[in-house]
Amino acid sequence: MIDRRDFEASFRYAPFGFKILPTAHSFWVFPDCTFLDNSNYFQYTITPYGKDVERNIPNKEEVVIPAFKKIGSDKAIWRYDPIFINEKYTWDYHIRAFTKIAEMLEGYTNKAVMSYVDSYRTVDLSPLHIQPLTIAQQKELAEQLSEIAAAHGITLTACAEDLGLPYSCCIDGKMFGINKPKDRN
Repeated sequence: MIDRRDFEASFRYAPFGFKILPTAHSFWVFPDCTFLDNSNYFQYTITPYGKDVERNIPNKEEVVIPAFKKIGSDKAIWRYDPIFINEKYTWDYHIRAFTKIAEMLEGYTNKAVMSYVDSYRTVDLSPLHIQPLTIAQQKELAEQLSEIAAAHGITLTACAEDLGLPYSCCIDGKMFGINKPKDRN
């Protein structure tokens, strides 16, 4: 089974001279967010999956989403990643769930990043019974999610995938005035 800790947005990146602090748990330590300055931004993975997929994730509505309200829309990035389709997490399920999350985050983030699940040697995806999507289907779902995001003041981007959306990186130097060539991944 997938261990979401492998996907959690817990990046620490120093080569460009900025910090990215990990997960919503930071706010238990820094509840007033006075440590924020122009060298910080936060990426939070908020997906619609239950404990069958995300066993180690804190309650999204009680912990993660309130964190967005504390740090500001220009510093909080919502990752809707990884997306996969199966019997339980259907296309329609993703549309409904994405809409609900976008409604809750409206005004608290300007940017969302999406990507589809990738297969890695070290992660066993077989228990999820993922239904493969064609490139056309991936682009169609991305377009639908983008329209929902836009209706809530959020720009949806694609992480290292050509989905007909604006391109984004996991660590986006553009937020700090650094133009870096597109990553091969």
